[in-house]
This record gives sequence, C-alpha cells and structure tokens, in this order.
Amino acid sequence: MHGVVTATGKPYVLRYVNVLTVQDGRIAYWRDYWSPLQGMEIPGHSPAELVAGS
Repeated sequence: MHGVVTATGKPYVLRYVNVLTVQDGRIAYWRDYWSPLQGMEIPGHSPAELVAGS
C-alpha cells in the first residue's frame, strides 16, 4: 500500500502479504500480514514508543 500522510504530506509505503484460499470459486480463507511497527512509523511515531508503552 502507498499513500500520503495528510497531516504531514509525507509519502509512505506499507508492505503486506495476503494469503487466500479459494474453494468452489469463493474465498474460503483470507488472512493478511503486516508490520504494526512499520505502521506506527507512517504518521511519525517511533517503534520504541510502542515498546516503551507510550
């Protein structure tokens, strides 16, 4: 995913993985994986803030 943080105008890229299982032409299972630490960096937070409980 990519976009721009509206508050700062800073562009970002957030990588993630989708895992899909299809049965009979329908999605039977959908799971996505992404990094919450990387997600915190998008609006300007430090991953250390999460670890410190801030």
